[in-house]
Amino acid sequence: MKKLTLTVACFVFFMTSLVTNQTNAQIYNIPGEFSLGIGNMTKYVGKVQKDLDGGRNYFDFNPYLRANYRSDFYWDKKLILEIGLTIPQEGADDAVTVTNLWLQALIEHVISNFRLQAGAGLFFTYTKMDGEVQTLGNGISTQQYNTPSDVQTAVNNILVIGSDYLLNKDIFINGQISAFNIEDGDERAFSYGLSINYTLGNKK
Repeated sequence: MKKLTLTVACFVFFMTSLVTNQTNAQIYNIPGEFSLGIGNMTKYVGKVQKDLDGGRNYFDFNPYLRANYRSDFYWDKKLILEIGLTIPQEGADDAVTVTNLWLQALIEHVISNFRLQAGAGLFFTYTKMDGEVQTLGNGISTQQYNTPSDVQTAVNNILVIGSDYLLNKDIFINGQISAFNIEDGDERAFSYGLSINYTLGNKK
């Protein structure tokens, strides 16, 4: 729980810093721009069974917040540093709460109103169990199971492709696809997210 609380606190601090830096960027002419966004993600598309009939997850309600910094890079490209956090929510088991955090670096190429992006990052999954006794089916009867009261952390390397579509100089829509375990045909999985974002400070 302490790890999760620290993660959320760091994200809030980072977002607050971005808002503060809107004024600083204009005053000190910092060569870059900040943006904040809100969106929805579907993780491990088609990999999670949703019902007894074998239905799979192709769209989940998993809202998230994102913040990034965009600056000049080599060869007329842009560098984007991003942090994102999903809203903690119960999984298929209501005794389990899942939160995700990601950090990624992307290279961007601009074509008219589209900004095409590709890069890599780290994807953290925090799983918290409530520590209560659960009664689960066990063949033709039921049995009680103890669950731990703890937070488990899993870390994945991801490859990311995405694109921004500029609605105007302030607002843009971002779509991203992330690939997990790209080298393993059996464990390979994909997630996608769509968000709307607002640009702060310098606008390039």
